[in-house]
Amino acid sequence: MNDTRQPEDEIIPHADDLGHRYLERMVLLSDGVFAIAITLSALEIRPQSVPGQGLWQAWSLPLLVYFMAFLLVGGAWIEHRHVMARLARIDRVGTALNLAFLGFVALLPITVRAFLEEPERNAPIYVGVTLAAYFTLALLWAHATLVGKLAPQVNRAFALAWLFKLLGMEILLVAAFAYLFHHKWIALACAVVGAALRWWSYRSLRRFGR
Repeated sequence: MNDTRQPEDEIIPHADDLGHRYLERMVLLSDGVFAIAITLSALEIRPQSVPGQGLWQAWSLPLLVYFMAFLLVGGAWIEHRHVMARLARIDRVGTALNLAFLGFVALLPITVRAFLEEPERNAPIYVGVTLAAYFTLALLWAHATLVGKLAPQVNRAFALAWLFKLLGMEILLVAAFAYLFHHKWIALACAVVGAALRWWSYRSLRRFGR
């Protein structure tokens, strides 16, 4: 029997259903990027043997930077998991922001290597990429919950509390890097502001059982 259906009779997925399918694919891509970024961070550790230098001296800085990268990527994955778990679908802007976020995450191993080779020269790149990754994640959350309405079960109060939690983390990272580069007063000011934002956000989130 011939199929007499017209093109307009074909079943076209609803926009929300498509958005949910796109979200599933985006989560799979994101987890893959995180896994590769963590693995490459370890592969970029290349201690240099210098005459008269002990084993610990050769390995201490590479291991420190690796564990910093591991913690930063791992922390970003944890926060990203919380964001993705609350989305019902994804749109073009959200996809673009997520891809930008993953782009910065994927750059972390390269910045680790650059920082190992020339710490003083490449430190701003390492810091900039790390902060850009977390800031882009905050933008993704803000768009998804406050603008794009991609998480309909998340109310505005919860969305703002979680946004300030992410921004507080960003400011605490600035404090840590400032202290690392001997800007103690900047580090202290950022630490106070970041801790205050995190404290306020945690108090607010406790009302929602989070």
